[in-house]
Amino acid sequence: RQTEGEHLVPEIGLDYAFLRESESEETLTMLVMKDRDSKIIFADVVEAKAVDLKGTVENVVKNIARLGYKKVILCSDQEPAILDLIEGIIAARKESTIPQSSPVGESQSNGLVERAVRSVKDQVRTLRLALQKRVGCRIPVGHPVMTWLVKHSGELISKYQLNCDGQRAYFKVFGKACKDVIVETGEE
Repeated sequence: RQTEGEHLVPEIGLDYAFLRESESEETLTMLVMKDRDSKIIFADVVEAKAVDLKGTVENVVKNIARLGYKKVILCSDQEPAILDLIEGIIAARKESTIPQSSPVGESQSNGLVERAVRSVKDQVRTLRLALQKRVGCRIPVGHPVMTWLVKHSGELISKYQLNCDGQRAYFKVFGKACKDVIVETGEE
């Protein structure tokens, strides 16, 4: 059995996630990516599943390039929208990209990204609530600031959360600790 960090080909999990308002029909659609070895997470708002695939594909390809990978395995469930996205990624990348889907009806077997989705959603909710308190009004999930909050949530987890090996994902990818000065969202 292989231990963490010993995968011959890097694996990246992808999944769509949704944030809904309890009192409205408004929904925020996100794409969450997680690298198995480094544990780095990328989270981005997308217009909707399978809409504007070109922009979403370009964003995923850039994220894979930031990791420095050539050949990769993209892990997902068998949802048609995510499979279409993976086909677009394969077509857009020059390097070898291998799709790997979990069995039908077994979304939990895509555990690589399922926990990341939960973490990103929790972080987005926390940042949103803190910002709402700071500015003194409700921020709908469709507000433009949510695009930044989603991306920032993935970055915060990757830069500052310790993994079980005692390292941060950012350090594993870039070889140095993150030295960013951070303040609470909405603070000057």
